[in-house]
Amino acid sequence: MNFANQIKELRKNRNIRQDELAQIVDVGRTSVGKWENGNNYPTVEVLDKLATYFGVTTDYLLGREELPATKRNALDFKMLEVFNSLNDFGK
Repeated sequence: MNFANQIKELRKNRNIRQDELAQIVDVGRTSVGKWENGNNYPTVEVLDKLATYFGVTTDYLLGREELPATKRNALDFKMLEVFNSLNDFGK
């Protein structure tokens, strides 16, 4: 499954509209529509927000794995913690 399908399926499973998801991850509603149509992709920062909100890995969102975020190990969480503490230049 590709990103467009993953994000649409996850959004529908949460029973939220595109505009609601857009507000949650702080983007415009048209951005969500473009993602779901396969016309655009989110930034790395927004991809991380999406993964956190849906409780999945970024690899899962990108269609690279089928495992949910609950399969993350301690090192994965530490790396995300360090990444999130970086400023925009460091990211």
